[in-house]
Amino acid sequence: MFRSTTLAALLLLFSVCAPRGFGQAGQIEPAKATSNQNIVPQTMPPKAAPPAVPLKNSETVVLPENTPVTLRVMQSLSSMSSKVGDKVDFEAREDVKIGDQIVIQRGAIASGTITLAEARGRGGKRGKLGIALQQVVLVTGQKATLTGIQGKKGAGSEQTAGKTLANIGEAGEAGILLAPIYFPLVMIFRRGEDVHLDKGETLTAVTKEALTLDGAALAAANQSLQNERQAEAEKLRLQQMAADEARKKQEAADREAAMARKQAAAARIDASYAMLVIYRELKWIDADAQSLYIDQQEIGALKRGCFVGLNLAPGHHNLVTGENIQPLDLLGGHQYWIEMKIEGEYTFRASLVAVDGQTAIHEAALRSPMNPHKIKLPRSAHLLSAGDIQLLQDLYADVK
Repeated sequence: MFRSTTLAALLLLFSVCAPRGFGQAGQIEPAKATSNQNIVPQTMPPKAAPPAVPLKNSETVVLPENTPVTLRVMQSLSSMSSKVGDKVDFEAREDVKIGDQIVIQRGAIASGTITLAEARGRGGKRGKLGIALQQVVLVTGQKATLTGIQGKKGAGSEQTAGKTLANIGEAGEAGILLAPIYFPLVMIFRRGEDVHLDKGETLTAVTKEALTLDGAALAAANQSLQNERQAEAEKLRLQQMAADEARKKQEAADREAAMARKQAAAARIDASYAMLVIYRELKWIDADAQSLYIDQQEIGALKRGCFVGLNLAPGHHNLVTGENIQPLDLLGGHQYWIEMKIEGEYTFRASLVAVDGQTAIHEAALRSPMNPHKIKLPRSAHLLSAGDIQLLQDLYADVK
């Protein structure tokens, strides 16, 4: 009895005084951290976000709801001429991507319908134009349903923003309302304005609901689109190269023809006369006309921007404009270019600017000939013919 009692006491004492590192079934319990120990929290690694770019072996890709799509209107619309039920064509202005995969390509066709068309009215009644957006075609050939989120406002008698079609009458499709705005102060005096949507203007739409796409089909469509665009870019490059080559050949041919005309013109110069070209540049600050005299005989009034061309006998001549006298000693077979300029207040001066001309001078001078019916010529002169003027243009053509 005593032995059993003593054994029980020893077992009780061992269980109370045993180290905490020993647990049941001979296992060692983990030691608890004390207050002065550094506690390192055990956190789970964050979940990686699902990749936006589908791999080729991905099963599905989701085009999210409310994905923005910028559309370009393919025809001009007006609240005055449009009718309810008319079809409206759009195209995507830019690519819409999920990651680096194109889902809606630039130029993709989208559709809509006119659901409201009210022309302007008296008393400042504004015009209204409502468009229900419908679908846009994806690169895979599927169609995504669209809804409108943006409208155009003009001028009308109400100072309220445009409403969506879901809030207009019995319209059940989401879309956009284009309604102009007026200032109330003018509504009594003028009619409201019609709404106009010009071809090429843009509207913003969003996808109405999420759409699940096949990842493999999307990857294949992107590859096909990339090949198509590369082929189109190569075609344009080749067309540009061909156009550049054709332009260079044409320029070379034009230079050769101009040089041939230049050489032929030099051979056609008549040495028995001197060519005299008197011109005024087109400057609006100048007086409208100024009389010209050659050898004390008035030949006419030269207007700004015009010229008079004469064949004169070689020798000494005087060109007079107002109080200015320009002496000329002319030699046969040469060309003389005289420019009339205004100096001071309505004082004209005729100046010899070149003998045998320059390209820049003849281009400035030979613009508009003076009316031949208003020209009086001395016996020693006659007007340059159309052939003479062409000779000058060929002679001083800019051939590079």
